[in-house]
Amino acid sequence: MIKWRRRTDEESRGNFFYLRIDDRLIHGQVVVGWGTVLDVNHLVLVNDRIAANPYEREFYRQVIPESMGGEVESLSEAMNHDISRKEGNCRCIFVVASVEDARRLIEGGKVPDALVLGGIHAQEGRKRILDYLYLSEAEISILQGLATKGIKVIIRDLPTSDFMTLQEALQALR
Repeated sequence: MIKWRRRTDEESRGNFFYLRIDDRLIHGQVVVGWGTVLDVNHLVLVNDRIAANPYEREFYRQVIPESMGGEVESLSEAMNHDISRKEGNCRCIFVVASVEDARRLIEGGKVPDALVLGGIHAQEGRKRILDYLYLSEAEISILQGLATKGIKVIIRDLPTSDFMTLQEALQALR
């Protein structure tokens, strides 16, 4: 049986930097469900393919509300992105499409308060963890490796919903 943890009010106050994996990238659930609810002041889509195409880059940039602020960046640009927590105004989410991109960002020094598995959908070679989360053995291995290095890996579709860690979800499948 899967045991969900309740959301705490402390999660929606103060500074945070979340790294969200969602293969749909930026969409209503990210902008409204996460951005608005958590009062995000900076949303960054990190994707090499989209950042390399000026039209797609601008399209996705337009999806981010002006009031929220944000960018579309390549992985190398995101590695140099300053996530300042000094002024007490860091309410930031980076969104990537893959476990591999998340790993590269984290190993490049972008260590989040939480790595949020939000929407990784069915593909050949992946097994179902939850309705919105499918992972391959290689992806599970990468995520477990990050967790052993102290990265908090959680499964959560919305910040108002309960969550669980990756380990808890995998144990429930056994």
